[in-house]
Amino acid sequence: AANLGGVNATKIDDLGADGRLFKKLLGGKIDNTDIPSGNDIFTVLQKEGDTTDAGYGANQVNTRHVAYSNSDGTPAVKAYDISLDSDVSAGMIKVATQASAVGVETTGVNTGKPYFSVKQDQFSTSPETVRFMQFDKNLQVDTAWTDFFGTEDIAVANVIDDPNALGVNYRVYLDFDPGTTTTATMPTFDVGTEAPVTILAKPSDHIEAYFENTEGLIDGIDTAFYSGKISVREVQSSAKREHADDTTAYNTGSLALAWGTTLKSGDALSTLGLDASKLTTNWVDDRDPTVKIAYDQTEQRLTFDASNTSLGLGTGVGMNTFTVYSPAMDSGTNSVGIPSFGSNVEVSLSTDDIFIGNSFINDGDELQIANKRYGIQVDFDTVNYNFSVKSGTTGEALPANSALGITSNQPASNVSVGRIALDQFGEPVPTDDKAYAFHAIGQGENSILGYPRLGETSDFIAGTGLFSKPAIAVGQEALVDMSNAFSITDVANENKFNIVVDGVSAFISVPEGNYNGTSLAQALEKRINQMQHPNTGMPIGGVKVAFDLSLNNLTFTSGTSGDTSTFKVSGAQRFGLVDIPLGIGETAQVRTPVQATDELGRPLWVSPTGEITAKNEDFADNLVKDFFPVFLDDGELTFSKSGELTSPITQVTYEGLPNSDMIVDYSSATSFSQPFSATDVGQDGFASGRLTNLEIDNYGNINAGYSNGSNVTLGKIIIANFANNSGLKQIGNSTFSASAASGAPELGEAAEDGFGTILSGSLEKSNVDITEELVNLITAQRNYQAAAKAMETTTSMTQTIINIRM
Repeated sequence: AANLGGVNATKIDDLGADGRLFKKLLGGKIDNTDIPSGNDIFTVLQKEGDTTDAGYGANQVNTRHVAYSNSDGTPAVKAYDISLDSDVSAGMIKVATQASAVGVETTGVNTGKPYFSVKQDQFSTSPETVRFMQFDKNLQVDTAWTDFFGTEDIAVANVIDDPNALGVNYRVYLDFDPGTTTTATMPTFDVGTEAPVTILAKPSDHIEAYFENTEGLIDGIDTAFYSGKISVREVQSSAKREHADDTTAYNTGSLALAWGTTLKSGDALSTLGLDASKLTTNWVDDRDPTVKIAYDQTEQRLTFDASNTSLGLGTGVGMNTFTVYSPAMDSGTNSVGIPSFGSNVEVSLSTDDIFIGNSFINDGDELQIANKRYGIQVDFDTVNYNFSVKSGTTGEALPANSALGITSNQPASNVSVGRIALDQFGEPVPTDDKAYAFHAIGQGENSILGYPRLGETSDFIAGTGLFSKPAIAVGQEALVDMSNAFSITDVANENKFNIVVDGVSAFISVPEGNYNGTSLAQALEKRINQMQHPNTGMPIGGVKVAFDLSLNNLTFTSGTSGDTSTFKVSGAQRFGLVDIPLGIGETAQVRTPVQATDELGRPLWVSPTGEITAKNEDFADNLVKDFFPVFLDDGELTFSKSGELTSPITQVTYEGLPNSDMIVDYSSATSFSQPFSATDVGQDGFASGRLTNLEIDNYGNINAGYSNGSNVTLGKIIIANFANNSGLKQIGNSTFSASAASGAPELGEAAEDGFGTILSGSLEKSNVDITEELVNLITAQRNYQAAAKAMETTTSMTQTIINIRM
């Protein structure tokens, strides 16, 4: 494989990354439709050292081994430094021929542990773990060994010199419970049919293997996406290549890392995508990058944060700042908010500052915001153990015969869910005959979710009734005429909008530029609809922002409806978005009137004379106009089919209001299918007024007078009395506090027995400093005399001037 990317090793001195280089080998993509199952092994050739480096043995090539497994639908790879191939007759794993070479230990510290024997020159005293795999060879197809031990890693408990082959073999004890302590439980081989056993040992200290993925690359993103490519890279001491190594012929030689020629199973390398490869020289770990990218959901922008422990002062790397820019642009920002070179800023690595991109709209082909579904609610009933799915577009569920024309149960949703068959237009069919089985979940049964099976008759009844309402936030009239063009800048953050939709918040920024009301509404709508839920990551969707030309304001409508829908917006006063009330959705409900009952539960009736009684035998046939004998609770209205009120026929008193009870006469109320209109308007209250005066009377009442002629008592001043007033403790400025000598205060109203009165506008003598008041009086007198003398002098001078002129 040729070196097709990575860093330029000849420029490594400029990076200051000498001694940090490592090689990485990336395979081609495995076919998603034909991912191999089972297990396999492939080799990786690792070349170390150059032709002048005697320490590595001059271009020493080491063979590493990578195990591929896919037994549960989740492919995985893992690298090992040791691989042994043993046939039952090869002596590496002595099974049938030497009973002492394999079995379960019965004495000593390793009692109960199974063991096997391997050649010392091909193994290690610290293998850490071992892993067994078997592959067919000619007629050798039995897998008794891996059927017993499995094909996953088994911890090695101990390695000793094999007593039966001292100096030649190691006895390897496994931390594995065979279920008994006799050798009879160990697998026995049929020499002619048992497949060869491949032993993998010692997880590699030189390379690591993994499927290329995005795990850990973007902060805040837990989901990892896989490319379907196997990647192998050098680690630990092998990942510390010197700069000189990469400037020799070794870098352009036959290999630095390369795949072997075939898979252990005999399949071609292309089965795992290893026929194509890309070799790179790197110094930055792409699984733990020095610069982390994150997406700020609140402000809808990318952020870049450099690791101060990998870059900057004290790390040995010749970098003190970092920056981010779009190389494909000469000016402005690209589609993900990254500025062009020259418009970007440099961020110091000596601080915890981050590089912040501009906000952008996620409207690419992958996201498709316009096609997202929103407002769907899925609930699980833990009592009845069933699921319910609601769209929120209707707000009521009506039982059968609970309303006129409702003969069967009506759902509170217009969603067709589950096993009901749908036609090619998405509509339910009366009988599911499996003709549209492609709509089925699984194999046509979903007993876990509790939806009907395919083939069952399913009469679908669409949701009916009053539609629930979305949350609507209405802006005030803007200070700028938004029917004409206007500019938006970041001065005073006028391009910032604080949005909260159904509990999901974001700080929206619209780009600076020229707008009108319609284009501003469109810009806000796009950015609000890409707000992401913090838990699910799904965009909000469905929000509508409209500009009203006649009112010169903006209106925000949520995509969801019902009483759980909310919308809050805050922005610049210039656009009328200050102190906007919270918009709350509404769920329509239908109440079924219930006849009133007495304390014994008997239904109550109203006699022709207006008396409430539990007996209606005497007047059941004596009906009069505007009279209906069924008596309902106060406030509940019942209309006839012609729209006339039938109950109640008397006035209804609503109690518990702040000032007084409210009496409502429903006798002339009607319910016709006509637009609302007021037929009679009367007033028995006060018009709106403003506060004109405030006074305190001798009883301590605080009375307020208003311009509409009303007077309201706002409060009362409470007076405190003490058993011994002389015992009060003076704390300054004619202020006293209670003490043990004065006793506890006794509270009361002014002019009550034992309490004094309040003189409004008066000044207590005890609160006056006589000396200070006399000084003020003398000063005022002298000021008056001086002013009078000045006026006398002025008059005299004026008279003299007039006389001279005359």
